[in-house]
Amino acid sequence: TPIFTLSHTMGVRGLLGGEYNYNRTEFNIFKRFHLSVAGFLDAKVSAGKVWDQVPWPLLIIPAANQSFAYRRETFHMMNALEFVTDQYAQVNLTWHMKGFIFNRIPLVKHLKLREVAIFNGLYGNLSPKNNPAVTPGLFILPEGTGQLGNMPYMEVGLGLENIFQLFRVV
Repeated sequence: TPIFTLSHTMGVRGLLGGEYNYNRTEFNIFKRFHLSVAGFLDAKVSAGKVWDQVPWPLLIIPAANQSFAYRRETFHMMNALEFVTDQYAQVNLTWHMKGFIFNRIPLVKHLKLREVAIFNGLYGNLSPKNNPAVTPGLFILPEGTGQLGNMPYMEVGLGLENIFQLFRVV
């Protein structure tokens, strides 16, 4: 069964020291697909929107992972603060193959290594009302931060799980 999540975050100017009216809505769908002998596929689709004119720290900043540790649903090749958006759609796919390939190789089979493949994709844009290059009076974006543009951002990875029954390399 799929898991649906709808969240709305709201800020009110003047309430508890709030400086801006802020409305952000996000919707997620998560589903695990069991693929018999080929393992399972975790799929998550997300979409979100910031409805008001706000400075860039209150916009949507995609989750970039620059550490050596693996984190689900993050972008591993993206730099921190590389992109900012006020509406987005995102897809995260992780296929745990559970030895679908390596269990067929005689000596490798005993290592109990497991294959994993990932795909992460993000598409979004920054509307003119939240773009400091178009709308005066907004905070200027930090150096190196920009919009996604007309092309989606995508990452694909292949890796191994269950290395010494503890590590994962993607």
